[in-house]
Amino acid sequence: MRIASVKVNFRFILSPVLIFFLMFFMLFVFSAIPANAYGIWTCDQAGALKISFYNNESVYVTSGNITSTSQSVRVYIVTNNNSWVDGKALNDITGTGYLTVTTNSSGHIPVTSVWTDPEVGTYDIVADVNRDGEYNSTYDFVNSSSTVGLTVLEAPIPTLNVETGQNTSSSHDWDIESDTGHNSMLQLNFIATIEDVRINSIAITASGSGNEEDDITVAYLILDTDSDGQYDQGETFLSYSNYFFDNGVITFEIDDGYVVSITDSIDMIITYSMSQSGQADSTYKFNVVSISAVGAGTSDAASVTGLPIGSAIKTITGVAATTTTTTILGTTTTTIPTDECETDSDCGGLTCSNKQKTTYSCEYDAIRGINVCSSTIVTVSCCGDGDCVDGYYCLNYECVEETGGIGGWLGEWDYILTIVSIVFVIALVLIVFFIIKNRNKRPWKSKKEYEGEWKSLRKKWERKK
Repeated sequence: MRIASVKVNFRFILSPVLIFFLMFFMLFVFSAIPANAYGIWTCDQAGALKISFYNNESVYVTSGNITSTSQSVRVYIVTNNNSWVDGKALNDITGTGYLTVTTNSSGHIPVTSVWTDPEVGTYDIVADVNRDGEYNSTYDFVNSSSTVGLTVLEAPIPTLNVETGQNTSSSHDWDIESDTGHNSMLQLNFIATIEDVRINSIAITASGSGNEEDDITVAYLILDTDSDGQYDQGETFLSYSNYFFDNGVITFEIDDGYVVSITDSIDMIITYSMSQSGQADSTYKFNVVSISAVGAGTSDAASVTGLPIGSAIKTITGVAATTTTTTILGTTTTTIPTDECETDSDCGGLTCSNKQKTTYSCEYDAIRGINVCSSTIVTVSCCGDGDCVDGYYCLNYECVEETGGIGGWLGEWDYILTIVSIVFVIALVLIVFFIIKNRNKRPWKSKKEYEGEWKSLRKKWERKK
């Protein structure tokens, strides 16, 4: 009796528990079905249920079988309403009016874009099946009659965080007599958030006692691949420019932009290439004042944080040497600056090192009233074969692929033409040689010679008979 009593009690307790869990499971399953088989709901472009959108996304809708056959229905986007009643007027808030959509043969609305530039707020979606402009619970469908049906949120803005790099150059002296090449002024570190960010341009403004227009030949923006804060051979030049006036502005325009991934930390450096026209104790500095950047995926303007950023201060410590010539017939001594010239050859003509080709020219300086040396620096692929990888050599400052045999320096078509020309010349020589060797021989026989040969052959034939 005790055992039977226990079994009865156990079943009595277990049955309500099972019923409770079964009801909970069914409630969970049915709540996951969007608006049941006869509803309308918002979705993404692939048709997956989606009730929250950013204002830079498109809103799509689809539905169950809301009509018995294929027919036109009106889709309204209206202000959220948690207490729908029959007869309520439908006022579409998109600015373009309701959208007319045709259901398929099964009565379903196919995945359809209904709002391309949604505004931040909360809304409901209504399918006006009888197309009368009013809500009627007998015919029409709303995606949520008692809660918010659609939420549009402000899209997060892509952000580019900029700061001074860990290996940025400190303030330093520059010896005008011996220092050459790239002189690093600032290392920048970039980190993107929200989405990848494309940097299109970087602007800097100069300051200091030196004259940037005359004293700085060119400024470079370089991708600092190894993040050491200095230019190393092989690193990518993103942009370059020069100042057009003292304390001027440079905007480094990056062709096609440079994308900073949200998974990366990117370093760039800005370098100066100096001329030798600066004066001792002149100083040079700049500030990074603006960066133009957009989201790589959305093209939305990115928020740039961390500006302005100041560079190191460069100070000239050397001065240009001078030469003195003395005239014996008198007491006049003339001092001529070393950069004075009469012809381009006085300036050195042309030099190339570190993939920087420098062309020197002699130009008139109206302020000083003399001709002085001027230089133009152009980035090239190579200055010598050592700048090229294996299998390539330097030709006219470009790395050219080596090719075996004659074709290596003649090129493919020139190689073919050269072989044909050689064969033609050999044939011509042989023809001339043959003609000269046989110049005393006649290539044909006279009539008498042919008749004599014929008589001789005829006699031999008759003897054989």
